[in-house]
Amino acid sequence: MARRPTPARSPGDGAQRWQTVLQNRIPLAGGWLRMQSALQLVRLSLAGDTMATRILAQALDNHSDAAIRQVIRRHFSSDLPQPALNAAWQVWAESRRPELAAVLLAQNRSASKPAPLAAFSALHLNLERAAHAAPPDWVPFFVEACADSDPAISSRARYALVHLSRPESVATLCQMWTETRHPLLENALAQAAYQPMQPAAVSVAVALKFNRLELVTRRGPDGLRPLITACTDSDEEIRARARFCLANLQSQPAVNALCAEWLERRTPLLETAILQARYIASQPARLRLYTALKSGRVEIAHKARADGVGVLFEACADPDVEIATRAQAALRALQLPEAQEAVCQAVIAQDSPIARQVCAEMGYQPAQPEQRALFFFLTDQWDAYETLDFDQRLLNAVYQISSAEIRQRILRKVQQAGRTDFLNIVSSSDDRARAAKMTAIEAQLFVRVLAANREWDRLWALAQSLALPLSIEIVRMLAGEHWQPSGELDREIFTRLAALSRAPLLYTGAELTAALPPAVMRALLRIHGRVNSIAFAPHAPYLAIGSSGRRVAAWNYQSAGMNNLWKNFLHSIGEVTYTPAGTLLCAERSNGTEPCGVYVLRGDTFRKAGQHNGSVTALEALDDILVFTAGRDSVATVWDIEHTSPVRQRRLPDWPRAACLSADRARILLLHNRLSMLDARSLEPLPDLSLARMGQADRSVLRCAAFLPESDKVLAGQYNGQVILYQDGGMRTRARLLTTHARTVESVLALPERSLVVTAGAEGHLRFFSLPDLRPQAALKTPGERLTSLHVSPDGAFFATGANDSTLALWDLRVQDIPALFNTPAASIQPSQMALINSLAGYGQALPAPVLSALCYLQTLLAHRFRFDIEVSETTSIQVGEFDVFLD
Repeated sequence: MARRPTPARSPGDGAQRWQTVLQNRIPLAGGWLRMQSALQLVRLSLAGDTMATRILAQALDNHSDAAIRQVIRRHFSSDLPQPALNAAWQVWAESRRPELAAVLLAQNRSASKPAPLAAFSALHLNLERAAHAAPPDWVPFFVEACADSDPAISSRARYALVHLSRPESVATLCQMWTETRHPLLENALAQAAYQPMQPAAVSVAVALKFNRLELVTRRGPDGLRPLITACTDSDEEIRARARFCLANLQSQPAVNALCAEWLERRTPLLETAILQARYIASQPARLRLYTALKSGRVEIAHKARADGVGVLFEACADPDVEIATRAQAALRALQLPEAQEAVCQAVIAQDSPIARQVCAEMGYQPAQPEQRALFFFLTDQWDAYETLDFDQRLLNAVYQISSAEIRQRILRKVQQAGRTDFLNIVSSSDDRARAAKMTAIEAQLFVRVLAANREWDRLWALAQSLALPLSIEIVRMLAGEHWQPSGELDREIFTRLAALSRAPLLYTGAELTAALPPAVMRALLRIHGRVNSIAFAPHAPYLAIGSSGRRVAAWNYQSAGMNNLWKNFLHSIGEVTYTPAGTLLCAERSNGTEPCGVYVLRGDTFRKAGQHNGSVTALEALDDILVFTAGRDSVATVWDIEHTSPVRQRRLPDWPRAACLSADRARILLLHNRLSMLDARSLEPLPDLSLARMGQADRSVLRCAAFLPESDKVLAGQYNGQVILYQDGGMRTRARLLTTHARTVESVLALPERSLVVTAGAEGHLRFFSLPDLRPQAALKTPGERLTSLHVSPDGAFFATGANDSTLALWDLRVQDIPALFNTPAASIQPSQMALINSLAGYGQALPAPVLSALCYLQTLLAHRFRFDIEVSETTSIQVGEFDVFLD
């Protein structure tokens, strides 16, 4: 039979059982049992059982059997282990039994712990050396023992308190006095002449109480706060001595600390000390100046350096009238040229009224000619300015390099003066050349000043160089004045622009942004043959199309014609993509485990670069040589397409349904039953995002994903229509819902060049969100019954949407460039941009009529400007219309 387990027992259980036997009153055999129990308790005590020791110590004085008491006495007279000795001392401290006391005196060994017991036992044994070297935690028990009922112990405790040798124990005693102010402790401190140095609060209090004032006045900054506190102490002696010390500090760091405390709190106590002692802080500069002003040491303020002038300006507004008055006087008595220059700079940079008044009274001027010219101009000293800068060259140079705030102040002065000759200050000799660099505020100033002075010819020149809003304003103004240019060609273009300016126009503000569609559909391709994948070429207007008919086509969407057609592949084409240099790649797919190839297409031919067992489900170009693929064989591979060999391979836990390459082509995101990430070249796993999936009710199959410009964020679309934002949070990944489509999410794209994210649902809705805040911006509906794909060109200019009825819609995203074009000075627009404007102006009814009219105005204006250019560059565009594309 199995033995029943014995219950665990605590160390004191055995001692308690033997205690019961020890105390029994059984006649005859009881004596022998009691002796055996005493011996067993002795053994337990020697083994460290404190309960057994306590039982023996209690029995020593009160057990009726003399033989047992003798056994116990011999035990306590032996070399007891320290735990047993501690337990015996504890019994004595509780009971003060004489027999036990005698045995412990004979032992002449004190308890080791706890601290109260160690202290009491040392006093009982009269161990003077131990008492002198008492640690800090003994001191409170010495104090308590001073009132002990045993005269010997209380006397020894008082003796010990005045003979402490350890500094930390002395500090503890002094700390107790500062907290209680007990006469017993005060007498001990006086008798022993204790003076701790730390902590500062205790040291200062003791020094003040026993009139050791030099220790206080020579102490560093750490003694200041205790000293200030002592100035309000309940002890009149301490209070008076503390106030004396506060006004007689000998340590400069302590003086600095006192001055800083005064500047922050401004209490009467600290102010009195500063005035009485005429304290001056040595540093920092701000504190030194404030204390000099407060204490009347104005000669220090007169010698202030440039960095002190700002402090004097600050002090001019101080609520202390004395400080403010002395600061204003000091500004008028500055001795250093650099300080006077700083006052002038306060006029220039901040338009300070006090600085302006001081400069006017004292004649302060900047040393450098260009700064002096600016100073004269901003302070309305017109005669001095025109004498110094008669041709405005100095101030024009200053204007070109000044901050936006200074430029605005100069502009306001030019406007207030109303003199057209002052326009040379804020312009180059050629208004048109300057217009390309003007800010909007500068341009508006130019227009107002020229209009006020009826400078119509210069305004007309600016109308051809400024941004569209001001150009329209100028043309309307000139037409309202019935003004006409002198040249025949200028009159013709002005007449056309004036007519266009009278039409309803929309060219600025939030209304323009709201009125523009996010994209405009330009072409609809009816594909004859099932489309599996498409891709835009990086440097040519080609759209690669991979079909289930084992063919790849390159369609030229600008000329609306077939550029090339590759056929006779072994299987259906499942993936197409381009390398950064423009080499076309494709990969096959099948229903079984037959080998499916990865191909490089050049010219009219193609060659195999590698293969997978089963469909290739991911194809991404890492550069012009290395290509990443993954397939249903659960293998990821990096291929060298020039040498048609694998560079690196990795077995995956599951086959990915799709993949997404980061913008820097360094990371690959794989989509299967979760999100996982690999280093694109080494194929080493990177932190897994799958742990951040949404709640159980929101879990769904992942369909598509995109890296956002922030390296720690990924968007993923799910079969249930949800788009989830994943963000790496260090220890864990956070996930939140961005939007929900009515049907499956077919694509998620990031367009960093346009600060946009686009999500596409199978129901045909595209949703646009801004980067980086992901706020909803716009939406549009695509043609077709069910959207199946969304792809964008590498430059973010165009995108294509595919539908299940074998149609591809081609869209132009450049409509979003219109607000920037309208706000760009015409003088800055290049001929290459003119081609884009021509293209946008041809959108017709796709744009709101007021926007189209504004485009026509800009087109007319730029056509006049570029009339002498040999050729306006052509921009890539989409041929408008509906086209049939035959793949099978």
